Amino acid sequence: MKFIETSYREFVDSVMYSDSRIAEIINHVNPDVIVQDNYVCYPSIAKSGKPSVLLFSANPLALFSNSELPPPYFGLPLNDSTEWEQCDKILKETLLKSWQNFNKWVIEKGAPSLPPFKFQYISKHLNVYVYPKSLVEDYARFANLGPEFIGLDHTITTTPQKFEIPASLKALPGKLILFSLGSMASSDIELTKRLVAIMSKSKHRFIVSKGQDSDKYELPSNMWGEPRIPQMDILPLVDLFITHGGNNSFVESLYCGKPMIILPIFMDQHDNAQRAVEMKIGIKLNPFTVEEHVLLEAIDKLVNDASVAERINKISELMRKSSSMDLVIERIERIAQTSQIPSI
Repeated sequence: MKFIETSYREFVDSVMYSDSRIAEIINHVNPDVIVQDNYVCYPSIAKSGKPSVLLFSANPLALFSNSELPPPYFGLPLNDSTEWEQCDKILKETLLKSWQNFNKWVIEKGAPSLPPFKFQYISKHLNVYVYPKSLVEDYARFANLGPEFIGLDHTITTTPQKFEIPASLKALPGKLILFSLGSMASSDIELTKRLVAIMSKSKHRFIVSKGQDSDKYELPSNMWGEPRIPQMDILPLVDLFITHGGNNSFVESLYCGKPMIILPIFMDQHDNAQRAVEMKIGIKLNPFTVEEHVLLEAIDKLVNDASVAERINKISELMRKSSSMDLVIERIERIAQTSQIPSI
């Protein structure tokens, strides 16, 4: 919970620092509609009088949250509410002081008071959540969504470019696996080194996103990596993705039809890991405590599990065929023209 508290405090500090500049930009540009993707609201947008669209690119549980759904950030199951109330209480206690201070500042800036324990308004015009329809349906049936909500299956607009598998890996046997903890968690060198040491004992091959501190550790002979790698070019080539479960990586892996071992560290990564388990398309493990044999057995299981591959390929096919991006664009354009909620 410490990370959640710190994260929201940093989100708030960033908005307080930049809100006056956002106001200047709005006055200068005079936009017909404003699209924002942020955990925390900008008072300058709320009081601008401009139609606004909230793009929510994290796991949508935090957007939908109500008593019929588990609280976000804990990775709680949908079919067992035993811990929901207690975890919701913990989350609210964690965020209370930050919310009170931020809401006071928002009101002082001339914007409406925020809903209790919420740092962002729900847009009366359009709220877009980025999550595959196959996975979001279990959330949505409890969320009582109105016409101002619409799902976007993915935000992928580029075609993967050709990536040449390094010669050092081509010559080795075994399945090909991508390992990435994301830009933030990869800076935890001790954690990364621990996981790399375990995977060095695997019979499979690994492409590793090493992160900004890549010079602080070496990779074993069954691995190749760089500080930054073209993830969307590599994903189509691999048999498994070992990931922190950040929403962008999670959705990209689904789009490419790749099973996942998710090692969640903070925020919505836990909720994505739980969704993967519930949909039977992946395994979630604690990156800090997972034992060597557990991780190695999970790798061997998923790269050879035909039923998981079949389920995730069906999700991938639906995502690729989706016209949700066209629908979202159409609605935003109509809002810009009329300031009304477009009919479905």
